[in-house]
Amino acid sequence: DDEKKHEVKNDLLERKLKAKDLEKQQLAHLTKSINNRTKGSYPAEKGNTEIKHTNAEVYVYIIDDNPLQLKILLEKFKTTKSFKTTKGFTGGEECLKYIQAHKYPKNSMIMVVVDFYLDDTNREDAENGIDVLNRLKDYDPDIDVIILSSSDDVDIAASATHFGAVSFVKKGEDDFKKIVNNMVWAVHEKTKL
Repeated sequence: DDEKKHEVKNDLLERKLKAKDLEKQQLAHLTKSINNRTKGSYPAEKGNTEIKHTNAEVYVYIIDDNPLQLKILLEKFKTTKSFKTTKGFTGGEECLKYIQAHKYPKNSMIMVVVDFYLDDTNREDAENGIDVLNRLKDYDPDIDVIILSSSDDVDIAASATHFGAVSFVKKGEDDFKKIVNNMVWAVHEKTKL
């Protein structure tokens, strides 16, 4: 009986230590995010405010190398209640440079929707959505990324979530609704933290 109590105590202690390590990691990510967000040269253009569940200003960026798809997605966002203000980019590098050049409020959220297939994916050095996700997260671990793809490849979805994407959305009939629902969920989760 004493041995069982000892095991329970050790298990509890181990869980507390893991929780403390996770808390330290989250604090380090938040510190890095705030430092990087506040060091840009130019003030960020106005983001989305008055969003349910948060008082943070939410910045929404869309990356798609197909200009028509990008324009359609930007127009759809104008019809939403919460995320009307968006900015589009045709490449990940362009978006990252924009984010790095601007100064954001400390209490802000940055959300990026990125198409998985960017540029000419037949080239070996072509950048895909996971590459963009990794570079964005490396600069600011607190950026929320949603990967959008015309493929429903399980490996792409698994890679997206493994590398920290909020979600993976397959392009189709209700993809925009799924994107907005995932953004609302991400705002709600981040606010709880």
